[in-house]
Amino acid sequence: MNQKKQKQNIQPRTGETHGLFGVKYLKNHNMRDPLWTADDLITQYEKLSGIYRKANKVAGLRREQDNIQINQQKESLKRLVKEKGEISRILYKGDMQRMKNIFRDQPRYQRMYCHLLAHEVLEKIQEQTFHKQTTLDALIGERNKLLREYEQKLKEAADKQEINRYYDIKEFQQERDTKRLYAELKNSETRCRAIQNLNSSYKKIIDKMLHDSLYYQPVIDALNADWNEQTMLVKQTHKIGYPAIQDVEKMEKKLKSMNRVAKQEFNNRLKTIEENRRILKEHPKIVKQLVRSDSDFSFSGTRYDRDTRSMTSLKVKMDKIEPTIDMLKSATLCEKVEEIYPRFVKQSEGNNQKKLLLKRQESIRDSIKEKSEVFKYFLERILDDRPEIFNEEKMNEIKKLNDCVKGENRKLDALRKDMAEKSKIIVQIRLALQHILDVLRHVGKEDAFKSLEFTTSDLNLPLLDFNSDLPPMPLVVETDLSKLLSSVKSRIQLLMQHHQKSKNKNESNDSTVKFQKAMIEDSVREYKPRVQNYD
Repeated sequence: MNQKKQKQNIQPRTGETHGLFGVKYLKNHNMRDPLWTADDLITQYEKLSGIYRKANKVAGLRREQDNIQINQQKESLKRLVKEKGEISRILYKGDMQRMKNIFRDQPRYQRMYCHLLAHEVLEKIQEQTFHKQTTLDALIGERNKLLREYEQKLKEAADKQEINRYYDIKEFQQERDTKRLYAELKNSETRCRAIQNLNSSYKKIIDKMLHDSLYYQPVIDALNADWNEQTMLVKQTHKIGYPAIQDVEKMEKKLKSMNRVAKQEFNNRLKTIEENRRILKEHPKIVKQLVRSDSDFSFSGTRYDRDTRSMTSLKVKMDKIEPTIDMLKSATLCEKVEEIYPRFVKQSEGNNQKKLLLKRQESIRDSIKEKSEVFKYFLERILDDRPEIFNEEKMNEIKKLNDCVKGENRKLDALRKDMAEKSKIIVQIRLALQHILDVLRHVGKEDAFKSLEFTTSDLNLPLLDFNSDLPPMPLVVETDLSKLLSSVKSRIQLLMQHHQKSKNKNESNDSTVKFQKAMIEDSVREYKPRVQNYD
């Protein structure tokens, strides 16, 4: 059925309208299709062009995909090459930082293996771990053996317990003892673990304290200085405050006595006033005749006046000074009187600086004026001079000036050469003198290592004696030749004095030795004839 359908669908086409072959080819091969048209040819070419475009897009996408894959493979290969290069560099050259990072939790191994190569590190680790592995295998075998024996013993004990329970339900004393001992063992294990933890924490604390011990000496020095300062401050305050406290106590006593006297006088006055008022009410005419001018009943304005002679003089002075103070306030722009003097000092300093600046500017301006006048004078002369009038005298003056300038330049060159030559010699002399000073740096100086003396026993702590680690202070490099020569001269004189003293001591010792030798020889000479006579 399918073959029949396919045969029915096939139709012959004319040669003029065939899309795949030309007309001549179709004519020669007798291929005709009356149903084929020019539009069909156009649509066929458009479809073919669309197919080609799609094929080009697919090829481009495939190329992009291939390029992406190639780039990924290239990056992975680069990464591999880099990693392999790093591994080869570590293997054949070594990497100290990498080794330190590998053993960062184990500082002992870090110090041992940081300078070695990878295969050397492996060999060292294998050498160290081989013995440990063998001992571990032996211990594991021993443990397994003991476990087997323990299981066997447990089975035997269980059998015995069953037998004992079958015959006698009572618990043996040995069982109670074993339970008690097991409990004690557990408690001791917990105690051991706690002690180990405490020991590890104490070790860490000791390490930290040893690390911090470097900073104890400056801290103690600072505490010592603070202690001395505080003691001096306390002594000073005691020295200043004790007499003031005594004066205050005296004044308090005096004030109490004065208050007591004033209260008594006040009470007496009140009593007299009350009696006088009572008398005044009873006999007013008699009292007015008896009242004196200085009594309590008379009143005068000058009696309660507080102004004394000194107060009035001060007021007069203040009236004279107040306008000047107001002027100073307005000049210094200060509201408070206390700020006038510091502001005045600051403004006076600023005014002095401004005056100096003005003087400099005036001097610069005067010099510029002089130069401008000189330039004007020369310019007028140049404008007045003409080539006809330019005579031989001016030419001679110019030659003389040029000769003077050349002579000055020659002198400057000679000075520069002389300084260049002398500077090398001066530097050599200075270095030689500094070397001599460095050699004689301990001459005429006391011992640099002095034990510290603490003011109190609280600062004299144990395990903090760093006197042996105190280095001597470095010498200050001197550049002045005169000072260097004087210091070298003084130190050489001291050295020669010490040498002369030691020489005199040696000469005196030599003379004593010679005298002793002469005495011994004389005694030997006297002894020999005696021995001969005896023989």
